[in-house]
Amino acid sequence: MIYWMVILRLLHIVSGAFWVGTVVTAVFFIEPTAQALDREGERFLAHLVIRRRLALVLVIAATTAIGAGAILYWIDSDGLDLSGSRPTQGSPSPPAALPGSSPSPSQASSSQRSIGSPL
Repeated sequence: MIYWMVILRLLHIVSGAFWVGTVVTAVFFIEPTAQALDREGERFLAHLVIRRRLALVLVIAATTAIGAGAILYWIDSDGLDLSGSRPTQGSPSPPAALPGSSPSPSQASSSQRSIGSPL
């Protein structure tokens, strides 16, 4: 199971970084340059998107990043179990998370026991 987690994390991080980096480069550098070149810029973008298949590569990278992230989330949440039966490491319990909230019944009963009473 640990090998699948490592593979999924690598896929998620690498494809996500590639996807975001390519989009940022295209928006801030390639598109303005193509607009400045006018007709030749249109030919360049057509060649980049259609013949070099940039759009397909970006769709594959986005799908891989989102899909791997969704699978990782599914595994981490025990199949989207939202009941709270499995708190994550470092997260406070719900009563401690909200100041002034009343303690849960199990916390209230444990705080009312005397020191010498059996559990």
